[in-house]
Amino acid sequence: MNIALWNKAAVCKHYWDLCREKNKLWIQWIHSYYIKGREVWGIQVKQASWMVGKILKAQETLEKAGFNYEEVKRTKKCSIKRIYHRLCGSFEKVRWKKVVCQNAGCPRWTFLLTLTAHGKLYTKDRLQKWGMHVETECVLCRTEEESVQHLFFECEYSKALWNRILAWQGMSRGVQGWEQELAWAVYKARTRNPKSELFKMTLAATVYYVWKERNASFRQNQGMEAICMKIVQELHCRSNKYIEARMNSLNWHPCNR
Repeated sequence: MNIALWNKAAVCKHYWDLCREKNKLWIQWIHSYYIKGREVWGIQVKQASWMVGKILKAQETLEKAGFNYEEVKRTKKCSIKRIYHRLCGSFEKVRWKKVVCQNAGCPRWTFLLTLTAHGKLYTKDRLQKWGMHVETECVLCRTEEESVQHLFFECEYSKALWNRILAWQGMSRGVQGWEQELAWAVYKARTRNPKSELFKMTLAATVYYVWKERNASFRQNQGMEAICMKIVQELHCRSNKYIEARMNSLNWHPCNR
């Protein structure tokens, strides 16, 4: 939410009430002291308090939102939410909203998952486009150029890790690149049940630990088995009552299926 725009919308609501001449004491006072029988829309007041000036200047904000005086006078009810959405303008909703926003995983997992879905991770291909001189080779597999699509999960290392986590959940499917995996996650997130909720958590956790391992590879790594154990342990710690029954039906160790 844009707090600055919401505050402007809240002031616009006062201006809207002023135009409608609501039966409120402060509105009657402004009308009797400043407006004096004139139309509120377009009025210029030279001397006014800071508060009154702010309310009267809200006309410009309403015009930017696409409102006119006729619409203000015609509409009986006005909501701050409606003005706010008009100020924000139209924007396309992301298809992976349910994968991220309704994810019971750790906040740092979902934060990194959001960055990955937006394509905002500082992968080597992006750094090179910005003019930085870096080796573009993936540090996990040492075979191809590093990108979001490759790192999740075309890379042999991350692909094997994700395959193992999927098998632990009882899912058998061919692992593909990030765009395909995200599309599959969106499909799985259509329904809310313990199985799909656990899947969203494991996706967020795996993305986080793959990225963490990628960064650690510049120093030293933990190894795939240690990461698998870490993911499963944290999933057990983060699971709620809704997912607990599903978690209890699975092995603690992803390698012991």
